[in-house]
Order: sequence, then structure tokens, then C-alpha cells
Amino acid sequence: VAEAVIEEVLPRKSTLIRRHNTAAKPQLLCANLDLAILVLSVEPNFSEGMVDRVLISAHAQELDAVLVLNKADLVPKGSPARHDVERRLSIYERIGYKVLFVSALEGEGVEDL
Repeated sequence: VAEAVIEEVLPRKSTLIRRHNTAAKPQLLCANLDLAILVLSVEPNFSEGMVDRVLISAHAQELDAVLVLNKADLVPKGSPARHDVERRLSIYERIGYKVLFVSALEGEGVEDL
């Protein structure tokens, strides 16, 4: 069995943290990010409130962020469900975030990702 060894701990250039109202200190989620990618789904349906919290945290920590709607094949192009999801995510595009619709099954958005 191979054994891992930490040879050096580098300084953190960026962090993504989560703050809790009840916790004494923030929770470190990850460090040294170049880009935060928030992967969303329609099953179960995503919450705009959760998206807002993650984007606020990323922005406060000067991280670029991209929204990815995974399994976009569950909301086919042209369907009322797809229109609804596009409408809900369009606000994020209007304020400058990149939003990708991705379906590995159909190949949609995979190249952009």
C-alpha cells in the first residue's frame, strides 16, 4: 500500500469559506482556487437562495464563479420547464456570471465546460 507524504505546505492565495450563524468561526471549504464552479440540478431542483449565498461568498473572497446546470437533458430545449430554468438563471447572466447548460448524455455544453 502506497503512503502519501506532505512535503510542503504552501501559503493560501485564496479560500472559499462558509459562515454559520451558530458557529464560532467560519468553515474552510477549500483553498487556492482559481475558479469556483457551482453545479446545479433540476432534480432535485436548485434553490436561488443557495446560489446567491455561494456567489456572495465567492465574490467576497474575490473568486470568479461559473454556474453549471448539470443534466440539462432533463429539461429539453424548447420545453416549458427549460424556459423556466433559463428564466431563473438569466438574472445571474445579466449580472456577469457565466451560466452553462450541460448534458453528458446529449453532449450539450460539454465542450464549453
